Amino acid sequence: MNVQISTRVKSLCLAVKSFVVSMSEDMKHSNLDIRFNNETDSFNAFTQLREMGIKCYHAGKNAPNGAAVMVYNCDKNNVQLQISDK
Repeated sequence: MNVQISTRVKSLCLAVKSFVVSMSEDMKHSNLDIRFNNETDSFNAFTQLREMGIKCYHAGKNAPNGAAVMVYNCDKNNVQLQISDK
Protein backbone atom coordinates (compact mmCIF):
# COMPACT_ATOMS: atom_id res chain seq x y z
CA MET A 1 0.00 0.00 0.00
CA ASN A 2 1.25 3.51 -0.76
CA VAL A 3 0.61 6.64 1.22
CA GLN A 4 1.38 10.03 -0.28
CA ILE A 5 1.91 12.78 2.25
CA SER A 6 1.97 16.33 0.97
CA THR A 7 2.48 19.81 2.32
CA ARG A 8 2.01 23.02 0.39
CA VAL A 9 5.56 22.74 -0.94
CA LYS A 10 6.66 19.08 -1.00
CA SER A 11 5.26 15.60 -1.45
CA LEU A 12 6.50 12.17 -0.33
CA CYS A 13 5.23 8.73 -1.38
CA LEU A 14 5.81 5.90 1.11
CA ALA A 15 5.29 2.13 0.83
CA VAL A 16 3.65 1.21 4.15
CA LYS A 17 2.39 -1.86 5.97
CA SER A 18 -0.66 -0.07 7.38
CA PHE A 19 -1.81 3.24 8.80
CA VAL A 20 -4.35 4.63 11.25
CA VAL A 21 -5.92 8.07 11.10
CA SER A 22 -7.55 9.22 14.32
CA MET A 23 -9.24 12.35 15.63
CA SER A 24 -8.87 13.92 19.06
CA GLU A 25 -11.87 13.76 21.38
CA ASP A 26 -12.69 17.41 20.75
CA MET A 27 -12.49 16.76 16.96
CA LYS A 28 -9.98 19.59 16.55
CA HIS A 29 -6.87 17.58 15.69
CA SER A 30 -6.14 14.57 13.51
CA ASN A 31 -3.26 12.15 14.06
CA LEU A 32 -1.60 9.73 11.66
CA ASP A 33 0.12 6.49 12.69
CA ILE A 34 2.07 4.99 9.77
CA ARG A 35 3.35 1.42 10.24
CA PHE A 36 6.22 -0.11 8.28
CA ASN A 37 7.59 -3.61 7.68
CA ASN A 38 10.97 -2.78 9.20
CA GLU A 39 12.79 -0.18 11.27
CA THR A 40 15.00 1.00 8.39
CA ASP A 41 12.00 2.01 6.28
CA SER A 42 10.32 3.72 9.20
CA PHE A 43 13.42 5.68 10.17
CA ASN A 44 13.99 6.77 6.55
CA ALA A 45 10.37 7.98 6.37
CA PHE A 46 10.78 9.77 9.71
CA THR A 47 13.88 11.58 8.42
CA GLN A 48 12.22 12.59 5.15
CA LEU A 49 9.09 13.85 6.91
CA ARG A 50 11.18 15.94 9.31
CA GLU A 51 13.09 17.38 6.34
CA MET A 52 9.71 18.42 4.89
CA GLY A 53 9.00 20.31 8.10
CA ILE A 54 6.42 17.85 9.40
CA LYS A 55 6.56 17.30 13.15
CA CYS A 56 6.57 13.58 13.82
CA TYR A 57 7.90 10.85 16.12
CA HIS A 58 9.61 7.55 15.38
CA ALA A 59 9.01 4.20 17.10
CA GLY A 60 11.40 1.35 16.38
CA LYS A 61 10.81 -2.34 15.89
CA ASN A 62 10.38 -2.93 19.64
CA ALA A 63 7.33 -0.67 19.88
CA PRO A 64 4.03 -2.45 20.67
CA ASN A 65 2.80 -2.09 17.07
CA GLY A 66 6.22 -2.44 15.43
CA ALA A 67 8.18 0.14 13.47
CA ALA A 68 6.10 3.28 12.95
CA VAL A 69 6.07 7.03 12.45
CA MET A 70 3.44 9.09 14.24
CA VAL A 71 2.35 12.49 12.92
CA TYR A 72 0.34 14.49 15.44
CA ASN A 73 -1.82 17.52 14.73
CA CYS A 74 -1.81 16.88 10.98
CA ASP A 75 -4.01 19.92 10.44
CA LYS A 76 -1.44 22.21 12.09
CA ASN A 77 1.28 20.71 9.88
CA ASN A 78 -0.85 21.42 6.78
CA VAL A 79 -0.57 17.75 5.83
CA GLN A 80 -2.63 16.21 3.04
CA LEU A 81 -2.97 12.45 2.70
CA GLN A 82 -3.63 10.26 -0.35
CA ILE A 83 -3.84 6.47 -0.21
CA SER A 84 -3.51 3.89 -2.99
CA ASP A 85 -3.35 0.11 -2.94
CA LYS A 86 -0.76 -0.16 -5.73
